[in-house]
Amino acid sequence: MSTYDVAVVGGGLGGLSAGALLAKAGKKVLVLEKGTEVGGFARSFTPAPGYTIDYGAHGLFLGHKNAIADVYGRIGKKMPPLRSDSPSDVHGENPFSQSWTFHDGEFKSLASLLKPEEMKKVFGMIAKVPKEEISQLCNVRLEDYIAGLTTDSGVRHFFKIIGGGFGLIARGAECSAGYIIGWVQGTLKITGKPIAIDGVTGGGIKILLMPLVETIKENGGEIRTETLVSEIIVEDGKVKGVEIDKGPRVEMGYVSMGVEKIECPSVVCAVPVWDLFRVIRESVLPYWYVAWVKNACRNLTQVYTINAGLKEPLWEPAVRGYSLLTLPRLASTHGTCFIGHPPGMSPNGEYLFSAMIQDDELDSPYFTEIDKAENRRRVIDVFDKMEADIADLWPKYKDPFNTRWAKRTASVLGISEQPGYAHPQRLIDVQPPCVKGLYLVGEQLRSVEGQDSLIGAVATTALKAADLIMQEGAWRQVPNCQVSL
Repeated sequence: MSTYDVAVVGGGLGGLSAGALLAKAGKKVLVLEKGTEVGGFARSFTPAPGYTIDYGAHGLFLGHKNAIADVYGRIGKKMPPLRSDSPSDVHGENPFSQSWTFHDGEFKSLASLLKPEEMKKVFGMIAKVPKEEISQLCNVRLEDYIAGLTTDSGVRHFFKIIGGGFGLIARGAECSAGYIIGWVQGTLKITGKPIAIDGVTGGGIKILLMPLVETIKENGGEIRTETLVSEIIVEDGKVKGVEIDKGPRVEMGYVSMGVEKIECPSVVCAVPVWDLFRVIRESVLPYWYVAWVKNACRNLTQVYTINAGLKEPLWEPAVRGYSLLTLPRLASTHGTCFIGHPPGMSPNGEYLFSAMIQDDELDSPYFTEIDKAENRRRVIDVFDKMEADIADLWPKYKDPFNTRWAKRTASVLGISEQPGYAHPQRLIDVQPPCVKGLYLVGEQLRSVEGQDSLIGAVATTALKAADLIMQEGAWRQVPNCQVSL
């Protein structure tokens, strides 16, 4: 039986961050990833020579002040270059200077809709909301809250886009007001700006992973891919290790070759929280905690993405991007659509086109159940409607001599920040109750501040989990763990 100090289940950005921090601190670390390569939702791939596509949607909120920078600082690695580092960055001080939207029946630049004095007034009122009121506003629709601050249609439209993009929700108007208020206040506190978003310069989001992988290996850690963890072993309220399923996947049925047991006193579970019970039995946790996790994960937002390689851009200037509330054929079911030509992701003289739209309908097929024919057909229908709308808006997309290839991808984006679900107490803690040695890492956890989203949120929880593991006697007993029925 192999023995390690810490096993990390999941080789995405969160698992690799925790693994790198712990390996650098002297722990013997094993990272286990079920896929053929590490990265999870932070993977990038090459669909055609010279092109790079990110898996899903990514934004580096707070730029160099994102929590991932703290991870790099602790492991002694340099932060990969960001777009804002480049003197050719077209956005400059205004991240929306090249963003267009559809408003009052026509395409307009977002900048033309936003009156500086009105924006300053609204953000000023948001900045002054007392902390104790934010929790109450978590149960209020963003559209209703903003309507009480301004009658300006451009500002209201802007906040619908913000709600959808930052609240991981299809219809930005339905986002939790409290969540956005907390996010804006946190961003102001850290950067002095109400909105701060950046991205890597090129090569895809995967370049954020490279320093983490290097650190794990340089410090004696091990990373195994194509390794499926069947269970985190818990006995008498303590983590004992993990079991690795050695059964191969075959065309018909499943053949089990037994399991390999890894012994370790601590496990970092970095799978998405909605997949938690795929790797740990519900029976080892309190029934109320199991119900809490399932309720928190009830509303998942999914993202459908179409990428294409182009000989010529679909519009000029190519740096322009579009932030839309929806697309015509999907208006009744989907919303928050971002379309653009991402820079630095295509070979010289060619262009990458990317369009993504979000969906958080309760009756939509989750991609965790994509094996069902009915669900697969519904997903295909969404993509067909997306492409039809894109071709109507930009006819050059239909030109086979211009569009050289196209690829469709779909994934779960996260838990939508809806009223009633965005309250801070809804979030799951990094340390589950009643299990010593188990730590969770991910964006939907309680240690995350409002301004930390996606990458920053994952990094924040990785930092906290690593700190707890390194602290002697880090585990705290949760009252009333033993429940008699």
